Amino acid sequence: MDYEVFIKEAPREHLASVRGVYPIAKLPEVMPREFGRIMAALKAEGVQPAGGALAIYHSWSEETVDVEIGLAI
Repeated sequence: MDYEVFIKEAPREHLASVRGVYPIAKLPEVMPREFGRIMAALKAEGVQPAGGALAIYHSWSEETVDVEIGLAI
């Protein structure tokens, strides 16, 4: 299968996030918990998210994942 790759400049965005190494099997409970934690911290500071939720996977193995969970602000 062929893919066409494009490089596009985009404006900078700020991100509120947490990063950790978690067991892959625990991601379904980790994700909502951490998004809730981030939302609570933003609310306490009077900051509204400016975009959707995202996860940046820095690395993974068969059992764990190093992931940054965040919201654009």
